[in-house]
Amino acid sequence: MPHQHIAAARIHREARDERPPRSNSREGSDKAALTRNMRLLSLTFTASSIAGPLVAGFAMNARGSDMLMWQLALMSGALVVYTLGLREGRRQPEHSSSMS
Repeated sequence: MPHQHIAAARIHREARDERPPRSNSREGSDKAALTRNMRLLSLTFTASSIAGPLVAGFAMNARGSDMLMWQLALMSGALVVYTLGLREGRRQPEHSSSMS
C-alpha cells in the first residue's frame, strides 16, 4: 500500500512538470491592464447611458430641441477630431514627440 502512494505522488509530480510554462509577468500585467480598461469602459458606458438621456431631457426643455441637435453635431465632430489625433499620435515615433 505505501508503494501505491509513492507511485501516485510520482505520477502527480510528473504531470505537474509537464504543464506548459506560465506566462511571464509582462503578459500578466498586460492582461490586468486590459481587464481594468474594459471595466472602466463598461462603467463609463453605463453611467453615460443613464446620465445622457437625463441631461438631454433637461437641455431640450431649457433650450429647445433644435439647439440640442447642434450641440450633438459639435460634440460628435470634436470626438472625431480627438480620435484622429490619437490615431496620428500612435503612428508617430516616440522620440519625435519633442521638438528639440
